[in-house]
Amino acid sequence: MIINRFAILSAGALALGSVHAQTILIDNFNTAGFNLQAPPSSSDLGDIVPATDTTLVGSVVRDVALTQDSGSGFVQANNAFGYVDFSNPSGAQGTLTVSYTLATANDLTSGNSFSFVLVNSDSGTVNYTITVTDSAAGISVSSGSIPIVPGVFSVLFSNFSLGADFSDVVGISFQLDAQTNGADASVDAFGINLPPVPEASTYAAVGFMGLAAFGAYRRARK
Repeated sequence: MIINRFAILSAGALALGSVHAQTILIDNFNTAGFNLQAPPSSSDLGDIVPATDTTLVGSVVRDVALTQDSGSGFVQANNAFGYVDFSNPSGAQGTLTVSYTLATANDLTSGNSFSFVLVNSDSGTVNYTITVTDSAAGISVSSGSIPIVPGVFSVLFSNFSLGADFSDVVGISFQLDAQTNGADASVDAFGINLPPVPEASTYAAVGFMGLAAFGAYRRARK
């Protein structure tokens, strides 16, 4: 059962709640791997996420699927610039799903929340859904709406539906679903307890840009 209750925390709130939590990078999207366009759908399957792009234990395979759900015009998604750019035309809505299959089960309980670095989000509504699968096929899900203001945002483990053992995770997916025509979003990184403030040394260590780069990103998109 999906629990509709969710939490997206501001940088300040995240700092208070995750002082002692370990950062685990799932994907910083720095290695270009997909450039997709729909309708009706397209996919990029079986990419190995390089060790420079993730800190998960063992090999990580990334599968990406893009689907146009309604309307006309091409829905697009790519990571050619080191972040995921999910773009919907003015007359269409689409869904982007990025799934990770872990060759080695990972214990995520040293953290307490999934988080993503939001580079840009326009006035259209984009929902996220994060799904966790354990080695016994137990599944936990949490979903909500992405805010408009860029920053590091968190989804607490406590807001996931019961089912998956977070100490024995073999699959993770991160889905972006446009709820309005023309909705766009850009995400720089996805992980566990990503740093809430742009400390240069910390962000350099895990391989993605800090919040100071958001202005440049947004100008580049115009």
